[in-house]
Parts: sequence; C-alpha cells; structure tokens
Amino acid sequence: MKNLFLLIFMLFSAGVPVVCAQTNASDTIVAGNNVRFGVKLGGQISAVSNIHGGSNKRFPGLTIGASMPILISDEKINRFYVVPELLYSQKGERSRTNENKQIDYYCDYISLPVLLKAYTLDNDLFYIEIGPEVSYLIHQKNKRLDLGEARKFDVGLCLGGGVNIGGEHKFELGARLNWGLMDIYPDVKGRNNTIGGAIALSYFFGEKRVKK
Repeated sequence: MKNLFLLIFMLFSAGVPVVCAQTNASDTIVAGNNVRFGVKLGGQISAVSNIHGGSNKRFPGLTIGASMPILISDEKINRFYVVPELLYSQKGERSRTNENKQIDYYCDYISLPVLLKAYTLDNDLFYIEIGPEVSYLIHQKNKRLDLGEARKFDVGLCLGGGVNIGGEHKFELGARLNWGLMDIYPDVKGRNNTIGGAIALSYFFGEKRVKK
C-alpha cells in the first residue's frame, strides 16, 4: 500500500516541472489557467482473454474518478495536455456453469492513467488521447483454485477520444479502449490479459483556458 501511495504522488507531481517550463517558454499560457481538476463517472465492458472456459460474455462495470489536465502546448490549432487520472474501475467477464447459473468474475482496481490529450480544432470541440495505465488490484471476486490469485499490478495502454459539450470545457463525453499488457492470472498458462472499453462523462472545475 505504501508503494501505491508513492506511485500516485510521483505520477501527479511529474507534470509540475513540465508546466513550469512551458509557462516560462511561452507567453500564450496564462498563469493559473494551465492546470484544472475534473471528476468523471461512467461505465465499461471488459473481458479476459482465453480464460473462464472460453467465455465471450463481457462484464459491465463501473468507472469513477478524478483527473488533472495540465496544459503543455497552446498553439492556434493544436493544444496538448498531460492528464494524470486516478480511477476506480471493475474489469472481468461473465460465465455460466453447467447448471446455466451466471457467475461474475471480476477484479476491482485503482488505476493511474497518464495520457497525452490533444485538441485538434481551434474550437476545442474534439480531442484524442493516448497513454499508459498502471492498475493496482484491491478486490478479487469469485476466486478459483484452478486460476490462483490475480496479479496485484497490471500495466496497460489506453486510446480514446471525445467531444467537448457546450464549448466551455465544463463537460466532456469520452470513449476509451484499454488493453492490458500483463497476464491477470500468472499461474495460468497462455495469454489472459484484460480488454475493455469505457464511456464516461467528465466535469471540470475552474475557468476555461484563455490566451493573452
């Protein structure tokens, strides 16, 4: 747990030197407006490859958390942010027993994505994002002896995009794909990484970024 808090601190503080350097290098960024905070709530579907008897039923889960967009480049058309996030998410899948009983296999994670986010239009209407994600397991449902314990840490890749609602950077609706790069169950032979997609609504506090 100490390592988890240390990782959170490192990821959220890593953007501070970048912000300071960018602010000194460019007079287009107004001090105080280059860092914002937001909250997000949404749902996702996920599965674990080659596991649980080959089930292909996706598990619907919850994703909720906070983000801190840090403006690093502000040009006429392209605007770039580094966005650390702290999320709670559920990943897994559904299966059925021989008696046709539904069973949910899933894990609860605290996830720490660090994304590069780009707005490619002058009106900041649409954005795309990509970056790594580190997840820490906090709960495993329906442990099975033949699978063993799920891995505590997972590393993945995120790719997504979204739309700015209302034009004031208060609300954004985004979609994201997640690929786990590690096997969830290390005791099981064969690939068993997580694959999922999420849709979430974000709300940002503070004023929209302005130019001089």
